[in-house]
Order: sequence, then C-alpha cells, then structure tokens
Amino acid sequence: MENSLPTKLRLGDTVAEVVRLVEGIGADNLGYCLDTSHANIGEDPVAALGLVGHKLMTLHISDNDGQSDQHALPFEGTVDWPAFMTALRATGYQDVFMLEVRATQEPKWMLREAKARFERLMQMYEGG
Repeated sequence: MENSLPTKLRLGDTVAEVVRLVEGIGADNLGYCLDTSHANIGEDPVAALGLVGHKLMTLHISDNDGQSDQHALPFEGTVDWPAFMTALRATGYQDVFMLEVRATQEPKWMLREAKARFERLMQMYEGG
C-alpha cells in the first residue's frame, strides 16, 4: 500500500495511517510502497522508512521542495538522500527501486540524468 499525497481528505495521507491500515489487515502478502516525494510533504522520508522498512515491497523515488508533489529527480529538492539511503541499507532492502519522476527536459537528457542520479544513490546505498 502506497502512502498517498497528503490532502487530509482520505485515509493513507500519512505514513502512520498507511501502517495502521496494513497492520490492521494483517495479511502476510500486504506491505508498503514508500513514495519519497509524498513522504517529503509534511513528513520525513527517513522517519517514514523507519515505520515501513520491515515490510517494504517497492519504492517510488523522487524529490520535491517539501511543499508540493513535483516528482523531481533526486537531488533537486529537499529529501536528505544520504540519510535516506543509509536508512534503506539498514533495512536490507533489495527489491524494486523505481524512479518516479516527471519529465522536465527532453527525453534523452532525462534518461541520462536519471541514470546518473540512480548511480549516485546506489553509491550511497553501498556506503560509498
């Protein structure tokens, strides 16, 4: 279950609400999709990871300014990527790492830049 964009209008607007829903259902095959851009609005993505890391099934990785859901490339906003990647490594997570970003430049530039940002994040994950 993914943490949604905070609106204060529905369940799942906060990571803690998503945790209550998943834990309340109690199914072994139900876990979390942590969206870093959503978590960065009014929450701390590192703290969010601490709540869901034990049942993390997938990641939606992107950045923003902490105010709106820009789904920018990592390192273009306010997410503390070194802290996030260190916390992610501590969970032992080895599954889907999806860059969920909006195209803001021409496609070739976006792909090259997305690859470079992914490699930078992986260096952090590996402790480098």
